[in-house]
Amino acid sequence: MRLITELLEKYPGLAKSHLRGSRGASIRLFCLECCGGIQSEVRACTDLKCTLWRYRMGGGGPSRATAESPAATSPTPQPPK
Repeated sequence: MRLITELLEKYPGLAKSHLRGSRGASIRLFCLECCGGIQSEVRACTDLKCTLWRYRMGGGGPSRATAESPAATSPTPQPPK
């Protein structure tokens, strides 16, 4: 509990967003707490089993545009025989 209090003091903007209900800020604080308050450790995190891993840097996996693009769904062209 002490670390989260220190994080809230160290990152007042993040704390304010968290208290207003920002999902991203809450995830970031969770990750910072897990990584001992070290931002570079959050970036370097390799715990793929963590359900929040893909959101730790504000992302959420592939974007909708990328996932729905025709190139992403069309089969790979085969060379002529």
